[in-house]
Amino acid sequence: MSQFELPFDASPTAGGYDRWQEERRAAKVELGKRLGLPLGHQVEIWLRGNVRLRGRLDLCEEKLFVSEGDDSHLQLAIGRTSFSTGEIESCVRMD
Repeated sequence: MSQFELPFDASPTAGGYDRWQEERRAAKVELGKRLGLPLGHQVEIWLRGNVRLRGRLDLCEEKLFVSEGDDSHLQLAIGRTSFSTGEIESCVRMD
């Protein structure tokens, strides 16, 4: 049985990581378009119950994949306040 060596001293290529980050940003923009929401931008959002939030609209947690279909349970956040897309009554981009 032979043992393989891992090249820990090999310099990592920054291009792979940068490309992955760019793909993640593009996927987030595409998700925002699909939802009709400006992810990553300053917004004013009104939620059910006359709750108004202002700040940067982000995903509550980064997911590798967000399946298409019923997005009403997808969790979003402004600051430390999280909510589902189904709770949104209106959203206005402020920047």
